[in-house]
Amino acid sequence: MTALEALQAALDEELSVYRELHRLTREKRQQILQGDWPGLRGTVERELELLAQLDRWESRRLAATAAVAADLDLEPRATLQELTRHLPPEPARALTERRLALLTVMDEVARLNATNESLLSQSLAYVDFSLNLLRRAAGTAYDAAGRAQPAVAPAPARWQRRA
Repeated sequence: MTALEALQAALDEELSVYRELHRLTREKRQQILQGDWPGLRGTVERELELLAQLDRWESRRLAATAAVAADLDLEPRATLQELTRHLPPEPARALTERRLALLTVMDEVARLNATNESLLSQSLAYVDFSLNLLRRAAGTAYDAAGRAQPAVAPAPARWQRRA
């Protein structure tokens, strides 16, 4: 296998892993919306496995990139874009397609992760709000340091409106 073939294979594997991460990220969104916390735990564990795979493929991709760069008399840290400028048209086109596909799915995973983070923050805020309501109803509230404080009952309304 040539260095260029090794690079293309590493990019293909990375793309495959990112596509699976994309699928899991969409699945995670549904689990968050449905409150499926046990399912979410399993999805996160699977994501961690994929991230470990991705780390291995990224190492292989970097090594293959350095080998292709050496074949082209370029710096070992050359980017894929730099490599394509020095390759014949067909291999350059194939490398560009893989690069763009990888960037597209990576951007989508990042966007979905940001959405999931926001959903989780909202869920956490709701749980915190609910717990504070329950604590106040029980007659105890807690300060920022976690010390019990007497709950403050809301002031009675001076006016009542009736529709």
